[in-house]
Amino acid sequence: MGTLPLPLFDLPNHLLNPLLVARWRCPHSTNDMISEVDKPAVKAGDRQQKHGCKQAAVMSQYVFEKLAGGGFFARHRVQLGRKGKGRVMTSRMAPWSLPRVADSMGMLTSLNSSKNHSSFMSQGVILITGATGHLGANLLRRLLSDGDTVRVFQRPGRDHGALQGLEVDIVYGDLRDPESVEVAVKGCSRIYHCAAMVSTIDGDQAHKREVYEVNVLGTRHILEAALRQGVEKVVVSGSLSATGHDPERPSDESMPFYPFDRQMPYGFTKHLVEHECLRAHAEGLKVVVATSCAIIGPHDYVPSRMGQVLIDYAKGSLRAYIPGGFEFVSTLNIVEGHVLAMKSGRSGQKYIISSTYMSVDELMTLFGEVTGCPKPRLRLPAGVMAVIAEVADRSWFRLFPNRPRRFTPGAVRLLQMHRKVDHRKARDELGFRPTPLSDAVRAAYEDFVRRGVIVPKV
Repeated sequence: MGTLPLPLFDLPNHLLNPLLVARWRCPHSTNDMISEVDKPAVKAGDRQQKHGCKQAAVMSQYVFEKLAGGGFFARHRVQLGRKGKGRVMTSRMAPWSLPRVADSMGMLTSLNSSKNHSSFMSQGVILITGATGHLGANLLRRLLSDGDTVRVFQRPGRDHGALQGLEVDIVYGDLRDPESVEVAVKGCSRIYHCAAMVSTIDGDQAHKREVYEVNVLGTRHILEAALRQGVEKVVVSGSLSATGHDPERPSDESMPFYPFDRQMPYGFTKHLVEHECLRAHAEGLKVVVATSCAIIGPHDYVPSRMGQVLIDYAKGSLRAYIPGGFEFVSTLNIVEGHVLAMKSGRSGQKYIISSTYMSVDELMTLFGEVTGCPKPRLRLPAGVMAVIAEVADRSWFRLFPNRPRRFTPGAVRLLQMHRKVDHRKARDELGFRPTPLSDAVRAAYEDFVRRGVIVPKV
């Protein structure tokens, strides 16, 4: 997934700077006010406000003609905002708004190569969706510890204690409802969209429809509202399920998703989520996808599938397991990956965030070391378990297609794929550095004990 190619990429600054002129139009004024981008634009914004003007600036058509020689950009103005929606030019946005917005439209790769992407970001309210989930709950605590002002978009009745004792602004609503999304997004400068309906079952048509509407349409509503409200940047949580797989080498961001494999509805919708992000990027929104693997760590309030496995292991109710392996990521690492993606991630790109690959046998051994409990005695052959899961899915669970269960055909397939990833892109571009997964397992166990979910055996 690359940034969409545009004609003006990588023009040298000495060619761009003499032409970076913006024309500020005010319907209540007889004169156009022209200001160089590198000069403070506050005056222009303030003069507009004196006239009561709500119409934002547009890049001068003269600029487009000079830069593109009468081509594409000469025919299309980039509107930074419109009355009643989108970005409104005020002194609060100047002087950095023009280069930032122009860059978000894909016109400029850099105004100054020494500046970091984060240098243009304000310190306004940050919106988090999915803050009661495993990733969101950890990200929320990280942002609060960093001193950020955070707003949470939450479905009623989905707290699970994840927000208890935290000073956050809560907006209740549903991702499938554009109006409630608009209310949540309004006034925010940045968004972390972590919410998703995670599922490893095929389910019936109603289940598939719900997964699609929450994941795909919900993301669309967030991104469209972000565009209208002038949000600076959005980081969307992705899934490794939406990344291509080659058994001969680790998966990376360049591997395309193959839709004709036997995909679960969840993985397919997360693939479509990436398309929604690219569409928003093409329309001018800065949006980055931070792709997650299987998450392990504290503040797992629902709990997650991996969290439930650890709970069952510690309680002695995990009677058997099947061999396999997967790429895991600690909550510490996936949160750090999201923060780095917001700070330095290139719009229109995705970054895979992972800690390490681990086999199920290695994971069971690690669980034993942390909990002090013995490993399950039964190690079921993967082929046998795959048949059992398929038979159960086509018989018993056909009567109850949406009932959660541990070993679904999809879950067994994932374990047998032994997926590994290459996170060099996140390392090289974001500065991401993974930490030991054992620390995450221990932190998860201690948090379950602290909250009384697990009672250690004496």
